[in-house]
Amino acid sequence: RKLKFSFSAKAFTEVFTYSFCSAKENQFEDKDAQGLALQNPMPEEFQELKLSPYPSLIKSIISNQDRFEQIRVFEYARTYHRQKDELAAEKRWFCFAQLKNYKKNTPLESFTQDFLNLRDDVLQILLELNLPEISLERTQISYLHPNASLVAKWEGKTLFELGYLHPAQQDSLGLNQRLLLGKIDFSILLELYQKHIQSNRFHAPSVFPEDKIDISLVLDEKEPSEAYANIISQAQIPEAQKVWVHDIYSGENLPEGKKSVTYRVQLVTYDKTFSGKRIQEITQTLVHLAKDNNLQMRE
Repeated sequence: RKLKFSFSAKAFTEVFTYSFCSAKENQFEDKDAQGLALQNPMPEEFQELKLSPYPSLIKSIISNQDRFEQIRVFEYARTYHRQKDELAAEKRWFCFAQLKNYKKNTPLESFTQDFLNLRDDVLQILLELNLPEISLERTQISYLHPNASLVAKWEGKTLFELGYLHPAQQDSLGLNQRLLLGKIDFSILLELYQKHIQSNRFHAPSVFPEDKIDISLVLDEKEPSEAYANIISQAQIPEAQKVWVHDIYSGENLPEGKKSVTYRVQLVTYDKTFSGKRIQEITQTLVHLAKDNNLQMRE
């Protein structure tokens, strides 16, 4: 209920789909997968219990892709998996997807920003559940775009995945636009939630004004943008409360194959007002971190 409320508050619409699908749809995540077949399937598209929550969610989007400028949907879904000499194992997922009707020649930065925005929406929703910090990692999943996908892990377990649908899948399904989709492993989420539900994570806000620093780097177009953000986080600058990608630009004044990434660092202090000298010191630290890691500053 908490997840449904939070996703609805971010303009997502809940959908309900059948627990059945075709044998072909059951191979969406694994080409060798075999689902549990019904004895008398009717119609053929509902001949097996589904192994993945994605195909039915995507079908609901395809049937509406020409009717809306933007589609954001979620579903609390179940999948059913074979077990030796036992009843099928039921798994529960909270899956979600977003599709926009982009105009022709939409810059790549728009797709990147949409990916980051959806990532931040999911992280914010999980934060509202009082969950601990989770780590984000790039990933390679067969049905997701190799350069635009990630997983969130907690104690080595994958809590959720997120990414753009692989172009090959997009073409085969007849999608007109790039589709963002992800799923939360509900059993792991429930374990995590129950473990930390009683934790007190409240921090009194600072009475001193916040500040921020923007720093821009020139990266290869295919180079991941999160690397420098992770470097800043690992540097453990006391006042650096949060760092994120604020803007991505490519075009004039940049060499071919390059992009400019602007990182915004939120600064918070709890004992005194920021001085110009301290802001300058932190700025120099950020510059040195970039240079020490062979990253090019944008002039």
